[in-house]
Amino acid sequence: ITGAPNACNNCHREDDAAWAADAIKSWGVTQPKGYQQFSGAFHAAASNAPDANVQLANIAAGTQHPAIARAGALELLANYPTEMSAFTAGKALNDADPVVRRAAIMALQNLPAAQRLTQLAPLLNDPIRTVRMEAANALVDAMLGATPEQLQAFNNAAAEYVAAQKFIADTSEGQSALGSFYARQGKYAEAEKQMQMALKLDPNFIPVYVNLADVYRMQGREAESDLTLRQGIKKAPQNAAVHHSLGLSLIRQKKMPEAIIELRKSAQLAPQNTRYA
Repeated sequence: ITGAPNACNNCHREDDAAWAADAIKSWGVTQPKGYQQFSGAFHAAASNAPDANVQLANIAAGTQHPAIARAGALELLANYPTEMSAFTAGKALNDADPVVRRAAIMALQNLPAAQRLTQLAPLLNDPIRTVRMEAANALVDAMLGATPEQLQAFNNAAAEYVAAQKFIADTSEGQSALGSFYARQGKYAEAEKQMQMALKLDPNFIPVYVNLADVYRMQGREAESDLTLRQGIKKAPQNAAVHHSLGLSLIRQKKMPEAIIELRKSAQLAPQNTRYA
């Protein structure tokens, strides 16, 4: 179904997967049923199938599936902002497994701020630290209107998040994550400092170019955003995300012919990304 390779056909290349499955059955091996029923949903998501969100929601809601599979399905549901996705992820916030709860937060991170606060604030007091940290990250720009109790819980969880990123401050990933966290709080100077450090640690960590350019955008520093993205393209000319971000920057600069070139390039490099199209 998915075209995934298997050990049998790595040698028996003249035969297909169905032949391999029949051969195994002929040896008296019984195919296990139950857990391995989720690959089709992930394949549907990877291939942009029209019903991918439905398949992912079914996996996420199916308690017979392993927690890691359900969590993976929830994370991918973030790409499908539908009422069904939000309902599925909302129910998973109360799951017994912290891996699933954390993924449910990630699935809901693009909700409107007020809705995010209502649904995710209870997770700031979750007994598992990684869940609290993910809730803080999702709520960093959504605390307007929070109660004093919610603000206190957020401050505690946010401190844990910051400490975790500082613990891996020798990596570009840690510096970039911390920079994004600060940027969403409006702490642009701190955000820029962290992202510049991320680039110093690893100039080939391409997501930082996009994130740093976004920090400049938030401050109206469009020329610096443009320059940063062009530096990223020099490092990774085949990276669709950087071309797409540069296209948006050029639109903001009213340079429409150049913008179309960059947006077209991003769609050509990542034809499966409907946003770029």
